Amino acid sequence: MEQKRNFLAIILICIIVVLTPKWMSLFGPKQIIENNDSYYENLIDSEPSSNLKINKTNKSFKSNINEKKITIITDLYEAVISNKSGGSIVSYKLKNYLGSYDVNQDYNDSINVELINDNNSSGCMPCIRYKDNISNDIYFFNNLFSYFDKDSVVVSGENTYDINFVYKSANNEKLNKTVTIKGNSYIINHSFHFEGFNFNYSDELELCWLNGLLPTEKIEAEDIQNASFVTSFGQDYEKFYYTSADSIELESIEGNASWIGINNKYFLMSIIPDNRVKSFGHSYASLDFKSRKVTPSYNAFLTFSPSNNFSLSSKVYLGPLEYNTLKLENVGLENAISFGWTIIQPFTKGILFVLMFLKKYINNYGLVLILFAFIVRIVTGPLTKKAAISSQKMQSIQPKLQKIQKKYKSNPQKLNSETIALYRDNGVNPLGGCLPILIQMPLLFSLFLVFRTTIEFRGANFFWWINDLSQPDAIFELPFSVPLYGSYVCLLPLLMSITMFIQQSYTMAKNVDKNTKIMMQSMSLVFFLIFNTFPSGLNLYYTVTNILSIFQQRSIRKNLNS
Repeated sequence: MEQKRNFLAIILICIIVVLTPKWMSLFGPKQIIENNDSYYENLIDSEPSSNLKINKTNKSFKSNINEKKITIITDLYEAVISNKSGGSIVSYKLKNYLGSYDVNQDYNDSINVELINDNNSSGCMPCIRYKDNISNDIYFFNNLFSYFDKDSVVVSGENTYDINFVYKSANNEKLNKTVTIKGNSYIINHSFHFEGFNFNYSDELELCWLNGLLPTEKIEAEDIQNASFVTSFGQDYEKFYYTSADSIELESIEGNASWIGINNKYFLMSIIPDNRVKSFGHSYASLDFKSRKVTPSYNAFLTFSPSNNFSLSSKVYLGPLEYNTLKLENVGLENAISFGWTIIQPFTKGILFVLMFLKKYINNYGLVLILFAFIVRIVTGPLTKKAAISSQKMQSIQPKLQKIQKKYKSNPQKLNSETIALYRDNGVNPLGGCLPILIQMPLLFSLFLVFRTTIEFRGANFFWWINDLSQPDAIFELPFSVPLYGSYVCLLPLLMSITMFIQQSYTMAKNVDKNTKIMMQSMSLVFFLIFNTFPSGLNLYYTVTNILSIFQQRSIRKNLNS
């Protein structure tokens, strides 16, 4: 009976593990397999409104100004900013992160991550737009601002640098925009001051970001599945995923927003306004990437109600989804990281904090995971020992239990009371053997999320062939895909299943029936298939855990028999 309970617990874990990716796909974004080439034309040709619809003409366009690009080099990134739309980012490369697509759209893990380039830039990353309801003019979007400064700037440390842009309309309306760069920050400040504009009560200004972020991961489905529009308003936080490429799917929400953002798997663009927001929202489209996959491209906007001589300022964060970095802004940007269901978020955050703490002293996340497995095993050791004692007691009372079951088989109520009395008199907890397995279920979920969604493990090397703990430890790839198993041939899932098989042989009762024994031992094969596509860090942790459990069970068995 005890072994059956253990078996059911293992089955339950297996089902949950299998369903977790399915749950993420159902409640996360849907993959789009078709291209929507008309998206940009639809977006540009549509009538302007507070929903980020942009008119491609502008009666106030200053044709005597040429486009000029400014190269910005900081401690953290290298960017190119254009005077088009008044300081829009047209190129953005991160210095501290590798792995991106080159000019031929081939993935290269030795080049710097590129979040923006000229191909995905629309001249509005970010930009501001304004429609004069009287003249019907569209201002600022795709307009060339005057710029009188250096062609390149190097900013380091705490130093800051201001880049000034000026827009003048044919009606002597003027917009002064200042872009402020800081050497050691992913934050870029954007401030606007309007002069000579006769705003009325119905006018609206929109601060926009078009075309999202570029894909950054080798497995394109990971960017597709994790891309979203994110926002925080009041105490609420929400993610929006794209569902279709058939329409622009504009969505506008009335009310003030603390910040809005667009993310792919590991990186985030966020606009943090200093002014009160009238409304906010997003739109999206699918972009043909590498002519075979479709990647979502989110657009985001904030709407403001201007007044005469109006000033507007905001921060733009463009960098990694790294917890401590996001936490520094003190506006809740760290909520953009997927920590899972509310009930397991404390486990996920706790595991991440422990791993990051250990990383301060051990400069290898693989070794950190091994140490973490030791810590978990030490913490759960007393419970494991108690469960082993309970299991042994359970085995010892089996003859008495069978007699009771035979004697009261026609009286369920009496059978139940006598069984409970037998457990009580012998100090047996019928669930004792399941607890060590069940208690680690939150750890399994949390570790899965930590390795799949936190950037700390992106590209983290352990040794030899395990060069990225966030990805499967593939030693080669099959020319075809096997259902459930995938196309990658990995070594760690095999080691994990072998150690799991050995560990089960130590925990399994000697008198367990043949069918139960076969079913329990077959679980190692099931886990081998399931875990083959999981991050190598997760497989490393469970392999080490199984090895430690083998030695622990041997020690417990030896002490109990002595």
